Amino acid sequence: MDKNFFKKLDRLLLSTDRLVKGGSGGMRRSSGKGSSIEFSDYREYTSGDDFRHIDWNAYARFDRLFIKLFMEEQETMVTVFLDTSKSMDFGEPNKGDIAKDLTAVFSYIALSGLDRLTVATLKEQDVERSSIYAGKQSFFRAYDYIYDIDFEGETYISRAIKKAHFLNPKAGISIIISDLFSKDDYREGIDYLLYRGQDVVVIHILSPQEREPNLDGSVQLIDSEDGSKLSIMANNSLLRSYSENVDKFLNGNREFCHSRGIHYVDVNSNMDLEEIVFGLLMRQKVIR
Repeated sequence: MDKNFFKKLDRLLLSTDRLVKGGSGGMRRSSGKGSSIEFSDYREYTSGDDFRHIDWNAYARFDRLFIKLFMEEQETMVTVFLDTSKSMDFGEPNKGDIAKDLTAVFSYIALSGLDRLTVATLKEQDVERSSIYAGKQSFFRAYDYIYDIDFEGETYISRAIKKAHFLNPKAGISIIISDLFSKDDYREGIDYLLYRGQDVVVIHILSPQEREPNLDGSVQLIDSEDGSKLSIMANNSLLRSYSENVDKFLNGNREFCHSRGIHYVDVNSNMDLEEIVFGLLMRQKVIR
């Protein structure tokens, strides 16, 4: 990532399907009525209203005073949930590296769009979060936090997410970046986020070696998270069955997310970062 890359990000915003009910001062529409430039509605003038918002054209037509209402531009809270289990530290290119890069990208877009940001790491059955960052100038603190993260241990995605009691009860955007290799059913965690009024984005990262392993003959597989071992005889039949199960895994995740109106983005760790951001994410309207 260089200066030219970040300049391209300056023009982007995270998409949201909801009217945000956050703080003030951001670049999103809120259900509250404020004083931004986006017109919303009229109502009849009452004592104490700001006379500068009187629509004199309406007065000339109806001989009554009406106030112009506007959609208030407000900030929202963006939470990036990063899976920091050991399985993320795998592949060539490494899944963890592209996961950190995407966390940084989402952080920059959120902060340059005047949203607030926190980075929440999922590890074992717990969630830990960074400080709350606000303003574009705080990106470098977020950047340092992101690239200081280590990948180790296991992850129970749902149990960890359900401990995210810091989520804004008024809604927000939650972005999950993970390989979805969870010791529990991650779907319950997503349902919890929806229950908490979040717009949810799932960035699912797998490596080329996980999608199409280059194995032959007798092989011992070792689980990178719990150390368990499995001996197999890799042959065409086994690899074909494995490929079918990978497709089933991906399609099942995609169908689940789409059934709940969630953005699901399938990322291969060998993809170029710009291809992901300005290709995948824009085509799927995760950013605009």
